[in-house]
Amino acid sequence: MRFRRDDGTLAPTGEIGNIEVRSPVVAGGYYKRPTYRHRFGTDGSVAAIWAISMRVAICTVRGRADEIAWINGKMVSALLLQDTLCQLSSVRYAAIVRDVNLDFWIAAVVPWPGLLIDLAQCRETIISLYGLTSVVVVRVDRGAAHAPGKVDRVAVSNSGRQFAS
Repeated sequence: MRFRRDDGTLAPTGEIGNIEVRSPVVAGGYYKRPTYRHRFGTDGSVAAIWAISMRVAICTVRGRADEIAWINGKMVSALLLQDTLCQLSSVRYAAIVRDVNLDFWIAAVVPWPGLLIDLAQCRETIISLYGLTSVVVVRVDRGAAHAPGKVDRVAVSNSGRQFAS
């Protein structure tokens, strides 16, 4: 599945676009329907057909499936929690890991230089906004990342496990 702008270019994540789908099912049953437009790949094969569904949508990645929970009918994800904590004035960076086996979340937070983070405020913010009570917030001195934007899940888990019991 992909999303294409009206000008023919591919739409980036989070931008509205026309839905195009390519699969054996589409090729076998839908590509001849008059209500579907289609694009053929350079080799002209059935597998290269992109069916344009005449529907528009936005594709937004919400996070890893193992880091999403439904709490009181709302989807809570590690990315959502990270964004929420980073809205607090003292939090420069936040990394969240969900430990499915022990049924809790670990939030590692990094302060802005010269500021202190109120860990209780971080936890209360998460509880009040999302109803998530099984969360541990720990302060770390440097970002829990080993590549740009990539959370070091092992480091975050290790920093919070001792507080979870």
